[in-house]
Amino acid sequence: MTGPVIDRPNDETATAWWFLDTLMREHNNAEDMKTVVLEMTLPVGHAPPLHAHEDLDDTWYILEGEMAVQCGDETTVVGAGHWVSMPRGVPHRFRVMGEREARILLVHDNATFRDFVRALARPAESLVVPPDPQIPAIPELVKVGGEHGLTVLGAPMTPE
Repeated sequence: MTGPVIDRPNDETATAWWFLDTLMREHNNAEDMKTVVLEMTLPVGHAPPLHAHEDLDDTWYILEGEMAVQCGDETTVVGAGHWVSMPRGVPHRFRVMGEREARILLVHDNATFRDFVRALARPAESLVVPPDPQIPAIPELVKVGGEHGLTVLGAPMTPE
């Protein structure tokens, strides 16, 4: 292949999953690229547990919405236009705040998180957050996370 790979907005044939209570869409890359680009739509209140990635710098750009982010001992509020980069091995968590969904563009140098998502997700029936979120029990989340270099370390961030 010598030409560009172009994803179209709202392409109903895109690879998309309902992951927990979020919509996850994988953007196509040029052949043999190792970079993984995922677009997530997260509902207000979405808050993953405190966790760390063994082999992944967790990096994302906020397209829409507002989030509180904790990385190590530091907590800050970020919104559209902010780039968030959390180094591998450092415990982190976040919470979607405000009155509207957040949309983030994740850019990773490997597929460990994408593969974690695939292991727990179901194909999205439409490009919206799932109307009936399916959250696995914590032991299942911990087990599957461990298989993909993600260690659950504590509770989600509370609204406070």
